Amino acid sequence: MIYFVDDSLYKFVYINQDKFNHSIRSFLTTYQIGDPLFNGVLPPKDITQLYFNHEDEKFFYYYMNYLLSTNNGLDGLMDIMIGDYYNGVSVILTVLSNDFVNTIVNVIENALRGRYGISVKQVMDVEDFNEDIFERLSPNSIPADKIPVFNMDKERYVKNNLTMDDCNELMQYLDYMEKGEENGNMG
Repeated sequence: MIYFVDDSLYKFVYINQDKFNHSIRSFLTTYQIGDPLFNGVLPPKDITQLYFNHEDEKFFYYYMNYLLSTNNGLDGLMDIMIGDYYNGVSVILTVLSNDFVNTIVNVIENALRGRYGISVKQVMDVEDFNEDIFERLSPNSIPADKIPVFNMDKERYVKNNLTMDDCNELMQYLDYMEKGEENGNMG
């Protein structure tokens, strides 16, 4: 499950960060917790202009196309997915109360659901969290029919963003993690 959490809950997330067995990130917020998301997930200027020109349908279409068909867009989605895949939950602190940021998050949610079939939830107050937010959920919540797409994207992401030595080491580690999880072990 991926939670996009409004930054009004920064204090809750910050105070409870040691209880989260998950990836905690920040995105388009002045609060910094965890690593910020890769900038490639942001819409380019020409697509952003569509939003400010009130061309909502075009914005959604072109931004979705950008996320699903460019290296930067796919790397941005994979940056989000890695935390979810290996930790079971990702918490991303952002400014959901801002209309523009909320629109970006909605497009990202649609891209993640469509491409990887995973659960995404927006959280505006503490009660919006699922009861199991502090539990270690089983990683790899991707449906079986979406795993080949995820594996292809993961391999491309790793190759695009790491040196050859880093890439080989990380791919071995990820394979080890996956084999350990299949056998009920957490590496």
